[in-house]
Amino acid sequence: MLLAEAISLDAGEVAALLIVFALFCIATVAVVVLGFVWAGRAGRGSQRATVGWAIVAALETMMFVLLVATAGVNTSPVILLVGPALVGGQLIVFLRARRRPTPPS
Repeated sequence: MLLAEAISLDAGEVAALLIVFALFCIATVAVVVLGFVWAGRAGRGSQRATVGWAIVAALETMMFVLLVATAGVNTSPVILLVGPALVGGQLIVFLRARRRPTPPS
């Protein structure tokens, strides 16, 4: 009696999945780093960085929701702390940059 079907992937499909996963990881790291950079610049008063930071925040939110949605019921507490930790870290960078005096232009 067959209870479930097995998924069979050939080498090309596995390679494609690994490439997509690697690109997703690289994009996530790039967006997070860019968020911290733009948070600092926005804190110093850059209007362009503020808009960029808002766009990056939207991308980070979508990535976090995708991460939690794909994990489903098996979401670990560590994953649930990632989103708030990123938000808190970027807010700290923003607030510290606001406290620093801006150099004369």
